[in-house]
Amino acid sequence: MQKDTVISYCEKPSNNLCENGGTCINVGPNDYECVCLNGYSGKNCSRDEDDCIENSCAVGSTCIDGIAKYTCACPPGRI
Repeated sequence: MQKDTVISYCEKPSNNLCENGGTCINVGPNDYECVCLNGYSGKNCSRDEDDCIENSCAVGSTCIDGIAKYTCACPPGRI
């Protein structure tokens, strides 16, 4: 009698689960979690976190969100 080979959920070729460099972790026979890289969140690491929410720029400047970073665009004449 031949035993069935068990393939983990993350190893199934049809399951392209974690995006943006996230790592798939098996949490059950038919379930997974993604460990996301810094700057991403969500079940599949598909959501870019808004770094401007927790970081503020000087008054009159505009926060520009990046991947795991932010920059401040200052008005002319300001640094």
